Amino acid sequence: MTETSATTPPPGMPSPANTIESDYVVVGAGSSGAIVAARLAQAGHRVVLLEAGPRDRNPWIHIPLGFGKLFDNPGIIWPHNVHGRLGLEGRVTPQPRGRVLGGTSSINGMTYVRGAPEIYDAWAENGCSGWSYDDVLPYFRKAESNVRGEDAAHGGTGPIRISDPECHPLMTAFVDAASTLGFSRNPDFNSGQQDGVGYFQFSYSNGRRSSSATAYLSSSKPNLRIVTDALCDRILFDRKRATTVSSVIKGERRFFRACAEIILSAGSFGTPQLLQLSGVGPGALLSSLGIETIVDLQEVGENYQDHFESRVVMECSKKITINDSYNSIARRLAMGARYILKRSGPMAGAGTMGGGFFRLNPNSSFPDCQINFGAWSTSRGLGDEKAPLLDPFSAFRLTVVDLTPEARGTVKITSPSIHQLPHISAPFLETDRDREAIVRAMKLARSLAATSPLKNISLREVVPGPAFEGDEELLNYARKFGRPNFHAVGTCRMGSDPRAVVDPFLRVSGIDGLRIADGSIIPLIPNGNTNAACTMIGEKAAALIAQ
Repeated sequence: MTETSATTPPPGMPSPANTIESDYVVVGAGSSGAIVAARLAQAGHRVVLLEAGPRDRNPWIHIPLGFGKLFDNPGIIWPHNVHGRLGLEGRVTPQPRGRVLGGTSSINGMTYVRGAPEIYDAWAENGCSGWSYDDVLPYFRKAESNVRGEDAAHGGTGPIRISDPECHPLMTAFVDAASTLGFSRNPDFNSGQQDGVGYFQFSYSNGRRSSSATAYLSSSKPNLRIVTDALCDRILFDRKRATTVSSVIKGERRFFRACAEIILSAGSFGTPQLLQLSGVGPGALLSSLGIETIVDLQEVGENYQDHFESRVVMECSKKITINDSYNSIARRLAMGARYILKRSGPMAGAGTMGGGFFRLNPNSSFPDCQINFGAWSTSRGLGDEKAPLLDPFSAFRLTVVDLTPEARGTVKITSPSIHQLPHISAPFLETDRDREAIVRAMKLARSLAATSPLKNISLREVVPGPAFEGDEELLNYARKFGRPNFHAVGTCRMGSDPRAVVDPFLRVSGIDGLRIADGSIIPLIPNGNTNAACTMIGEKAAALIAQ
């Protein structure tokens, strides 16, 4: 990197003493940003990677089961909240995002699911040329090193390590129960065929999380400068060209000038927030806050999408759950020893082992419901946020997820200060389709729990419980306790129409020298966990920029 030299300008402005120059400046070292920065540096460019949070030194980040201790850690998360509307009775639900090297890939549940090919084909058919499933598959493969080896669907030499979980008798019972109900077994949900039940794959290996940080940033690159604890609060422009990122680091303002381009990878909440603070967004909103409008882009912060989840918890008759290991001092010590000595056991996994993808709407051309099966349970999120980390009894859970909700929300700044988190709202459960979908999913989960062999090891339904029997009661339960699934995407939509925030080359409309590479560009949410899609976006973005 090179320090510029010239006369000193007024305080608070770029100067030779406080400005660092490089070819590319990447804002956000998360699931996509770390990949973009590493690949551009690998190609020989000078790159600065700015991350608002610290380095990923918290040990619970790297222990797979430790993610349960991360969501309420103020040192490494953005404590975002989603404001529900009528459908959620006005409830406010937490939506934590990673504020650490690796971003949300350092705190998530590590489930590796790409989504159905039809979703990506729909992107291409609706103006995102070059983003069909056949177009993006090479980038999925490039990112992964799959424990099963390389084939037409999977990569074998990529940076992110993808592994299978350990087998568990409860998961076997779930698959057998689903088979009894006529659902097929699926050995690979990322093969291009998503329907069925079985074990998921996860982004961990040998008992260690494989985040975008550990996968792409672990080796030193002399032309890649990583700056942590760098809170970026504004993009500076020369007319309509983005040139510089303004950041505060340990109380001091620093500027990072890009000779080529600035790439925003701050996530589906951070990226629209930074654009709006910089004068790129809905003009009326910006004017109301005293922010000069550089480009009036109405859809910056619109089109927020997330899956919606609810849960069924069953008390288990066998003490083989993670709850049992956690709540016994002797078993907890044994669990820790097994992890330390052999990198195996519950701590080497995510608690969730697998589940299934189902078409509950007969007219759907791809699965519209996901059920995640886990050998653990917690009452947190059910009205008691001070409850123990895990319930004090043997239990397993079936988390039901509506994969194709109609709800579309917004992300809007409420202050010209980066220190004020944006207001996030979404109309979950406000359409007939969304209400019917979550009720159908809950009823399917109950049917699975009531089918042998899962039925044979179930003592009682803890939640929703007998107070929620009919369709209306189940809907009321979802209203009171359901929540968005931590899969926020879509707030800087990609497309070729005049209202799209970025074009298929990820260039921000009306601005030169500025691209976006993160989940905010997704026009239609994939029907599965979204982190795999974000890693693909990072790989494809780097290739587009290099071109």
